[in-house]
Amino acid sequence: MNDNGEKSYFKFSLPDVLEIGSSNYSSESKWIYDKKNSAIILLVDNRMLKGSNKISKITSKEIELENKSGKIKFKKVTTNDTNDTNYRNKKVTTNDTNGTNYRNKKVKANATKIEKLDFTKEAIEELLNKKYADGNIYDELYKTDISWLTNGAKINYLKNINFLKYKHSIPIANFGIFSTEELITKVSYDENDNKVQFENIFGRIQTRYNEEDNIFFPLENLDLYNVVSEKTVKVPAGTFTCKVIESQDSDKKIRYYMINNRPGIYAKIIIEKEEFGKTQYEMYELTEINSEYKKQNNSEAIGEWLLLTTNGSKSYNTTEFEIIDDGRLFVNNASGGTFDSWTSEKEKKVILLKLGGGKDIQKLNIKMLSNGKMKLENEEIQYLFTKWNNQLVEKNNKNSKLLGVWKITNEASVQCEALYFSDDNNFYEIGNIGSTLETSYPQPRGTWMHDAKNSTIIFESKDGQSSFVGEFQITKSDEKSLILNNNSIVFEKVEIGK
Repeated sequence: MNDNGEKSYFKFSLPDVLEIGSSNYSSESKWIYDKKNSAIILLVDNRMLKGSNKISKITSKEIELENKSGKIKFKKVTTNDTNDTNYRNKKVTTNDTNGTNYRNKKVKANATKIEKLDFTKEAIEELLNKKYADGNIYDELYKTDISWLTNGAKINYLKNINFLKYKHSIPIANFGIFSTEELITKVSYDENDNKVQFENIFGRIQTRYNEEDNIFFPLENLDLYNVVSEKTVKVPAGTFTCKVIESQDSDKKIRYYMINNRPGIYAKIIIEKEEFGKTQYEMYELTEINSEYKKQNNSEAIGEWLLLTTNGSKSYNTTEFEIIDDGRLFVNNASGGTFDSWTSEKEKKVILLKLGGGKDIQKLNIKMLSNGKMKLENEEIQYLFTKWNNQLVEKNNKNSKLLGVWKITNEASVQCEALYFSDDNNFYEIGNIGSTLETSYPQPRGTWMHDAKNSTIIFESKDGQSSFVGEFQITKSDEKSLILNNNSIVFEKVEIGK
């Protein structure tokens, strides 16, 4: 450690250059090998290392030096590339001192990579102005389905969390390695005030209570931000589906990875800020969620599902189920989203759904769980689900030949003349086809997905107005024609202007 108690890194280069680095300090000094006395002379400011240090032990992996202050152990570290400028496998030694016997903890090569924040505030503003011509750019997250939006849902989840652990990483300049520390945030719940309190938030904020109008709690609200994408992120605590948020103020850029189904918990945070003409970079990665929730073992059932039929019948409104690995069940339909719970008896192939706050308990046998389909049933009820999430929809529709306007050519029992499949994965009903798409007045109805594996098209709609809800079998499909459900609905492709 250096004089401030921080872990330091040393790089010895020929003929006599010694580079020293820590999380917030770097310097260059000299070193001399004293062969006669089997010692290394360090021309440094550090009072514990300054001067002659006798080599008491040296191997390919470690060096032990001894001087008047005591013993100092160094571990050799092979670093990894950490950014696009390519740190090349440099050999680095690090010391960690403790008391008079300066023992070193084992240092592992850190494979963390710098994830550059190459956006600007001006670019965010321009993008948002294009997205929202009406100027209502402040509610960017409200246009998504993330569970962070409801303060009640956030409290109900966080009140069962005990603490969070994060790995805080800062790159050591010129070394190609990260200095890391563990941060623990305690989470507590005040039942009388119905508030959640975070203590020691990322080592920066001592205490903060949840606020009704702060989506980003436990961090501060953002005035200007962009929802960049939805991404599956792997961190030491697990793999999570996250909304990726980018923002910038006068001197700081940030990228948040907000876990969709764990409101109030970030999988990863990256911060870049300018200080004294230099760019300072730091990253926080979630390493543990300690909670009262019990991890469930039926990994095949875990995920996001769309309910296709109940007892063989479709509904006018689709319902989404997310079976979460901590025993929570998120049900989202036309009435909104609610969190319930579930448990699994994997050996018996049974799932227990506790709906309506535990008032409606359904013990269901798993009759099918393959090819993206799940069938649950008991003597009274049968549910058929299909795998359903934004990334799966995007992937399946990417190479689909269904994009465009399709006119219905037979006497089908539907309430429109045509369907428009858009490249943003939404589908629209058209009452009367005009000369252009704009004059055809397409009405948004929901999301569509082409399931090539099962040769179906799946329509997700919660407005109760669409004729297209649930799963439709593709009888025939080519560039000019589309037939669904054994000739019950026949389409032909039509070309109209935008």
